[in-house]
Amino acid sequence: MRKPPYAYIPTSTSTNTTHWHTTRPRRGRYGNRPEGGDELPFRRNRHRRDDNRGSGRYLKERKKDVRIIGVDPRWLDIQPRQKGMSLEEALKKAHPPYLVEGIGEDILPETVDLSLVDDMVVVNDQESFAMTRFLARKEGILAGGSSGAALYGTIKYLKENGVEGKKAVVIFPDTGRNYLTKIFNDKWMLKNGFEIDDEKVLEVLR
Repeated sequence: MRKPPYAYIPTSTSTNTTHWHTTRPRRGRYGNRPEGGDELPFRRNRHRRDDNRGSGRYLKERKKDVRIIGVDPRWLDIQPRQKGMSLEEALKKAHPPYLVEGIGEDILPETVDLSLVDDMVVVNDQESFAMTRFLARKEGILAGGSSGAALYGTIKYLKENGVEGKKAVVIFPDTGRNYLTKIFNDKWMLKNGFEIDDEKVLEVLR
């Protein structure tokens, strides 16, 4: 098939640069000041690899104490790393069962720069879906399961590490439009063994 004239398909490599030039200054305005100011724990899903390299690189260039925290499904990184394995080795060996979509795939693209990731937070399906549903019901934000994972992971990390008085940026990488018959459907949730009392699940974050 011949390449159509005047057509351009952006690659992850090109979007790395785009994120560095566009996405990162917006985040920078909301808390990442080059002189002093608060540490910015930067929350994201690991599989958004272009955003990781573009925005992450920019933020760390501007402020050395910024921490970038990845969020992924349960058992993806935590078990192998407990045995002294590096993050790269852990990802290669990770084959967990999970239903949350868009993150956690056992593929490590070349565009991922793991040197920018300071730590990983493990979030399971139940936690991801409960937060996703809570966002829609309480905040009117129709986001996908990976977005719920990102927010749950943010709060979990801040709580477990006793972080207070800092600014955190959370990326919601997916819309909930594609999950109306899944995550937002009580019958689907119950059929797959999930609790549908979202606030009960999220109680541990209080």
